[in-house]
Amino acid sequence: WSAALVDRETGARTDLAPGGTYRFALEIPAATKTSASGTPLAGRPAGLGLDLAPVPASLKASASAAVSTGDRFALVLTPARVVSTEDGAEAFALGDVAPNPTRGGARLAVTLGEAGPVVVSVFDALGRRVASSREEKATGRHSVYVPMDGLAVGAYAVRVEAPGGAATRRVTVVR
Repeated sequence: WSAALVDRETGARTDLAPGGTYRFALEIPAATKTSASGTPLAGRPAGLGLDLAPVPASLKASASAAVSTGDRFALVLTPARVVSTEDGAEAFALGDVAPNPTRGGARLAVTLGEAGPVVVSVFDALGRRVASSREEKATGRHSVYVPMDGLAVGAYAVRVEAPGGAATRRVTVVR
């Protein structure tokens, strides 16, 4: 996801970087904000300047949307990448490890937007790679093997790297 703060009066857009620190100062008058008909809007101080209203259902389908409540600023959130397209092609997606917890090998579902190698790595609690596998897969949905056989009881991270993305899931080995 990306986030930006848009000033509706000046048109200025401030992109908010992941992990960045931002400080905003807003002067909030004590009077209550009113609707166009003059009715007080409960819980919304006048001049707050930041949209806090829920997004109407009609706008939820759009990739990014700002709700106009008459406030000066809007926080605009946009998905980082497309998760599907009109022609039905799918991007990289990773399901859950099953079974979890496991007594040995496990499998997980992976969806590939493009063909290529799928690398599955298993890391222990100290971050050491303790197992891995590599399979060539075509575009589409697949089930891949997670090499957990012979590992000690404990929690592990399973990282899958493939064309179009990478993701990590947790799995527990039991006896």
